[in-house]
Amino acid sequence: MALSGVDLNLLPILDALLCERNVTRAAERMSVGQPAMSSALARLRKQLGDPLLVREGRVYRLSALAESLVVPVRELVASAEVVLGARAPFDPLRAKRTFTVMTSDYVTMVLLKPLLIEVATTAPGIQLNVVPFGADFDEQLRRAAVDLLICPMQLSQSLVDLPRTVLFEDNYVLVGDRDHPDLQHEVSIEKFAELHYAGNPALVAAQLEAQGVFLDSRLNVQPHVIVPFLLTGTRLVSLIQERLARSVCAAARLRIQPSPVPLPPLVEAMHWSRANTGDPAHQWLRESLVHQAAQI
Repeated sequence: MALSGVDLNLLPILDALLCERNVTRAAERMSVGQPAMSSALARLRKQLGDPLLVREGRVYRLSALAESLVVPVRELVASAEVVLGARAPFDPLRAKRTFTVMTSDYVTMVLLKPLLIEVATTAPGIQLNVVPFGADFDEQLRRAAVDLLICPMQLSQSLVDLPRTVLFEDNYVLVGDRDHPDLQHEVSIEKFAELHYAGNPALVAAQLEAQGVFLDSRLNVQPHVIVPFLLTGTRLVSLIQERLARSVCAAARLRIQPSPVPLPPLVEAMHWSRANTGDPAHQWLRESLVHQAAQI
């Protein structure tokens, strides 16, 4: 296809459609009406000779061609913005932008909550849309459905080809009710294996089982951050991140003990698509997160 016959104005629209997989959401992303987005989709279908979005029940899926275009189109749009100077200097005081961050409830509590308190005055037009960490994190990040992924490095081996920055480390501690009789003194490995547990992360269970330690789990619950509050007044205990434990210790009436079994530290890192590396707004968010992580 000759470049002279291509409407380059459709490129960011195609990018929005591939990312959102929904005409209405793509229209909102581009700040245009739904009829205009539907018309643009029709033109794209004609130009590419492909349906691109295929309705299945109440949702749309991408065609095979559309799936193959997600990453190259995102990178092409990002490159065009740089070349054409579309990226104006980012002013956090005046900017209006919504970032979608995929992460755990734990990171939301210990890192994103204090960040929001800070940016409420330094960047009042910035909003964070936090979505839960899911099994499709790789796909979501690569097709730019999320701006940032924050997760343990132990779980992100499939993303080694993408840029990342380590934010902070944490350790797991044993917690239970302040009056739990078995937590009044440091817990032995033998007692550790006899206790009844609630809400231990799968990553922790796998690390313990690799050392031949199997915990008696009596309660599995999501989200993880409510686990400390479920221990109050019970004989249940849990292994949770130390930063989380100390932040809710008083409110949840917790007693904190070190884990009798050594566990590798939890290393939380943020990952992003290469297409976003040069985006001034995205760069500001990453720098803000690094700064906030140093304060927690």
